[in-house]
Amino acid sequence: MDDFETLVESSILILKRNRVSFLRNNAIFLATNCGSGSVREKWRMRRLIARICVLVGLALVSVAGAQTTTSPTPTASPGKQIKAEIAEAFDIIEKNYVTDGKPNTTALFKDAVNGMLQALDPHSHYEDPDEVKDFWDQTKSQFVGIGIGRQDLVDRHGKSVATYVTYTMAGSPARNAGLLYGDKIVEIDGKPMLGKDPDRVGETLRGEKGTTATLVVDRLATGKRETVRVVRDAVQRPSVFDAYIIRPGVGYISMRTQFSGTTHIEFAEALKQLKLKGMRQLVIDLRGNVGGVADAAALVANMFLHEGDIVYSEQIRGKEQRVLGNNKDPEKAPLVLLVDIKTASASEILVGALQDHDRAMIVGQNTFGKALKQYGFEDIRGGGMLFLTTKRTHLASGRTIQRDYSKMGRYDYFLGTDELAGLGLGVEDRLATLRPADLPIFKTDTGRIIYGNSGITPDVIMKREEYSRGSFRRRAKLADASFAFSLDLAAGRVKGFEAYKIERPVEFGHTMTEKDLPISGELLSAFITFAARNFGLDGVLDDAEKREAETKLRYQLALAAFGQLSAGQVLDLDDEQIIKGIELLPEAGRLAARADKLRRPPPRTRSSKRQKARS
Repeated sequence: MDDFETLVESSILILKRNRVSFLRNNAIFLATNCGSGSVREKWRMRRLIARICVLVGLALVSVAGAQTTTSPTPTASPGKQIKAEIAEAFDIIEKNYVTDGKPNTTALFKDAVNGMLQALDPHSHYEDPDEVKDFWDQTKSQFVGIGIGRQDLVDRHGKSVATYVTYTMAGSPARNAGLLYGDKIVEIDGKPMLGKDPDRVGETLRGEKGTTATLVVDRLATGKRETVRVVRDAVQRPSVFDAYIIRPGVGYISMRTQFSGTTHIEFAEALKQLKLKGMRQLVIDLRGNVGGVADAAALVANMFLHEGDIVYSEQIRGKEQRVLGNNKDPEKAPLVLLVDIKTASASEILVGALQDHDRAMIVGQNTFGKALKQYGFEDIRGGGMLFLTTKRTHLASGRTIQRDYSKMGRYDYFLGTDELAGLGLGVEDRLATLRPADLPIFKTDTGRIIYGNSGITPDVIMKREEYSRGSFRRRAKLADASFAFSLDLAAGRVKGFEAYKIERPVEFGHTMTEKDLPISGELLSAFITFAARNFGLDGVLDDAEKREAETKLRYQLALAAFGQLSAGQVLDLDDEQIIKGIELLPEAGRLAARADKLRRPPPRTRSSKRQKARS
């Protein structure tokens, strides 16, 4: 209990010293996964946890008030009040909660502190030591593991049959150990894996650096069962995932994870290599990029902005700090950025800076809208970290893109409320097509209208494709069937199509074109028959489904023949948003030229000099 009290008191001290000026009394988050037992028992536990959260939250408000009070009060300090209230609530839990033994104090602490922090804003939070380790790995663009991609093979009813290796990452222990596409994972460290939940397979593969994972696999090409020993190690996970010439003169850079401490270095090298290959125009893909290291995003923006341009500014307790560009010779290639609703935080700094200065055209869906920056306070509870909002960012135009969270719960804020969320397809994109009348209006360097307080609205909106529940299930079956069929195809087990067997070593680094691994009409017909027989899909696929099936089959074959990067390029070549971005590159070039013209004073002629001399 002493540790628990100390932890909460240290958290309060951090909040007291670093409280942001926009303190809000939002709804307290209730723990939903503590303990076991009946629904009634769980709700009783939640009420107890809620009491801790509310008491801490109210005490936090009193801490805030104590900072502005002019006369002292005889009551105990807020910190001592908090400790007393928490001790009482914790004592009730220990003596009365339904489960045998003591409750999980780690979970209680984490939920209590997060409840307190979420009374401030949706982004302040606490991470335990394991989560902090993952955080630091992400900032280094790496993780500890064996470095494989996995896919679950399911039957027609959606039940897991087996987990297969689909790719190995560059320089990874798995690649060095000889794991290949189509290896069926039978055992891990003596534990049977066939038919197990894919998450459990992933958890079993995890471990500390230097430990050995012993895998028993069935090889796709030969069917032989082999034992493969892989020593877990640091695996590089570049934030610049891929960079290649997607069309003559057009470079494409994929940055769809998040910014790390090395992103700007990775990006500069990718840009250099593309220019050596003849790049004259560039598309940067930031879809799904949830943020990361803001400084890295600013450094990437600096490569395209002029010296003195505002990248962004930070509001810190009423004081402003500006981050300015210092590039005397910025990159001049026409530029398009691809975004979606998951493009957030640091990514929005890059997108917003280039939009505000008219340096790039933005294509896609409305971005997430996060302008709050957190600072990590370390060594909480033996290595935990408290991420507290200490800054609010503004873009060059003066706008902040932070969405209002004061009138919605965390679920609505992060996941949205439309039916797509129920399908597991992510956050809603209402703002992609609707512009509420009360949003503040700002202007770019050339005078184009942009909006604040709602993320970043693209210059060209491409509405996300929506599916009914029935359509979503059908697409899932199509994906399952294509994976199963591709395993047989790559192994040479599809009668009449033995030529598709992948026998040669993986040719890493291959740049895909439309001519690679073509799917003939006969092969597509064979797949449709297979999908109907084994997965219950009827034999009639519409044109869109046929196109999707062709793409998925090519993707799987590319994984087997060329590896992860080349397979991703198969999807890129069929991606409507990428295609639209490429089409808009000439317009993006004209926009940047107009902005550049405005920043340069017109050249003085001889006549103007004479007129000036006479005046």
